[in-house]
Amino acid sequence: MNAYARFRWMLAEDNTTIKTYDQDVWAKMPDMTLPLAPSLQIIEGLHVRWTNLLSALPEDAWSRKATHPERGQVSMDDMLEIYSDHGHNHAKQITDLRARKGW
Repeated sequence: MNAYARFRWMLAEDNTTIKTYDQDVWAKMPDMTLPLAPSLQIIEGLHVRWTNLLSALPEDAWSRKATHPERGQVSMDDMLEIYSDHGHNHAKQITDLRARKGW
């Protein structure tokens, strides 16, 4: 959700600053104890919206810039590269954990 919002801010604001957050704090919030199904529904809907947004962008949108507090200046193109493997990395973390736990 944060990545999707970051793309939208980059499109809506000139040279926006990307908001960071402490993912460990977010992971401990009460809603994280919910069953998996609501999260999967969010991801499914989010991916539909995100795909639609990115597919409709004109070529010049990919050069729009933002300031990332940890990476410096990034373009929309850079952000796509950063996030292109993001989901795969999380899936690998889950499958590795399952393997370690014998699930």
